[in-house]
Amino acid sequence: MLFPPLDSLSRADESAAFVALAWQELFDSDTPDSYRPLPFDVRFLVAELSDLAQLARDDSRWRRHIKTVQEELQQTATSESLWLKSHRWSASLLDKIGATKDLHEVGDLAAVFRSTSPNAMTTLVDALCREAESLPKNKKRTLECLRLLAAHARQHGWTPADTSVIENNEDIVRPLESVIDRIGASLTGQERKFTCILRLHGELATAQSVFQGSPQFRLARMRDYPNDQQGRTFRQEGRGDETAVLFEKVAASHQAAADQAIGACRRIVDIYNLYRNRPSLEISPRVLVNDGRRTSVISRRTEQSLGTKPQRNARSLARKALDRLPSSALHEEGLWNALEHHSLALASVDAKAGLVAMWTAFECLVGREERVLRWIPPIVALRQIEKDLRYLAICCHRHFSANNLHPPQFLARSTSYYVSPRDVLEALTCKTPHTLTLDQLLAEVAHHPLLRFRLHQSWCNFHNPAALAQRLDRSRIHLEWNLARIYRARNMIVHMGQVPRFAPELMSHLQYYFSRCVTQIIRDLREHSDRTLSMTLELNRQRFFHVLQCFQKDASQVSGRHLFPNDDDFEGYFPWNRVGNTSMEGS
Repeated sequence: MLFPPLDSLSRADESAAFVALAWQELFDSDTPDSYRPLPFDVRFLVAELSDLAQLARDDSRWRRHIKTVQEELQQTATSESLWLKSHRWSASLLDKIGATKDLHEVGDLAAVFRSTSPNAMTTLVDALCREAESLPKNKKRTLECLRLLAAHARQHGWTPADTSVIENNEDIVRPLESVIDRIGASLTGQERKFTCILRLHGELATAQSVFQGSPQFRLARMRDYPNDQQGRTFRQEGRGDETAVLFEKVAASHQAAADQAIGACRRIVDIYNLYRNRPSLEISPRVLVNDGRRTSVISRRTEQSLGTKPQRNARSLARKALDRLPSSALHEEGLWNALEHHSLALASVDAKAGLVAMWTAFECLVGREERVLRWIPPIVALRQIEKDLRYLAICCHRHFSANNLHPPQFLARSTSYYVSPRDVLEALTCKTPHTLTLDQLLAEVAHHPLLRFRLHQSWCNFHNPAALAQRLDRSRIHLEWNLARIYRARNMIVHMGQVPRFAPELMSHLQYYFSRCVTQIIRDLREHSDRTLSMTLELNRQRFFHVLQCFQKDASQVSGRHLFPNDDDFEGYFPWNRVGNTSMEGS
């Protein structure tokens, strides 16, 4: 989330600022899953279902995956009702694709849908214009349009730089029509010619002789580098054992061009390394990309695409874990083998190899696919509330810092360097929206329309525990669907030699799931020496269903440590059972 200065926000039209800030938030790497674009839209799922039907016709073992994708398609179609309600033909086809059991009919219906469904971008921009007319009262539906548009953009390789509508503080004061026009323009970029410069590590003579006669590449010369800051910095980063090669390609975005350049280069390098029987050449994951207007340095290193960022206190956490782990935990070979494969996945430059290694890490940890789908989704889903609250706390801190404000006194645990998630949770679980704490918090962020909306919407969510339970369970189901998709992608790589769609994104998802689970496992094994790995996994699974049941029946029994298991600040704190807040009229 961006935090322009107060003078810009105070001069901006609230509706225009809301749309612009929400669009930027969708592409921000700090944004939690709850506020990110849908990972896969109906068009992707129809294509995936069609491919699966073809595989199932040739091999019956793929047939069991058909129903899972059909269920996901039906759920996603419901979430895309904003445009489907105006295109009944497409909605009817989706209903039939999601219900038929005939594999041949699945393929035929999918082909009809692809050829007759309306242009996604045009349809969604039109829907955004309609919904934005009712702002500022129609924020939820406007956000749904933006999420669908962002999903479309990300699936076509657009990066935050490609879709940016706020390049400086003055862009926030544009009128609403101008903001929507800029969003639409950022999604209509035609394919254009890109020049990509890649670096190869290894013997200079070897690289030059291998690429000298390639029809796709040539050795890069000094004048090939763009004469701007990015180009000069990239050239100066080169090492003595590196060879720079140039690749030209027509593509839709900088990232798509970089991926095609690395893919074409990899074929040459891999075939050469085969005959040399050693890794004589290695491709640098950083690619300089220029389209004549803008220069970007795209990093395709595996860890750069991960959703889990490095922790600042990683050293102390590692020492703490190793010093306090009981001897019984050192004999949990599954855990240590899983961590070894996790390291192999992170070290991989190629997302496909990383995805295979990361799935192997999960199998070392919990066993077969059935156990992965049983244990992992509940553990990850329960952490959703923690992620959202920490994000809101960080946003409040960044808003205060951007405007040289000190956190108000009612945020008792917060300082000028930190806003406590518990302070935010206390404000959001207060009995009514008119209590002093919540009113003051909303007043502190009043000029930032998106942050104000997020806080108020979270208050509404926390005061409907039954709906909160539905959200958590829906998140668990979506995680099951995505893990099943990752398992299919892994099988396509290992058993069929095929490249799955969106391998880097799937790798990122899987690494996040692994990080969340193993962090919790290590904590539990450290604090309870009598527990085993499987016992810890099942305990955390049952904790999810206990919280779900409490939200459905008696939310006052939900402890803060259930939602923030690694934060001692929530020890003994029951958010829905506070003095003056035992009644849940809001639910």
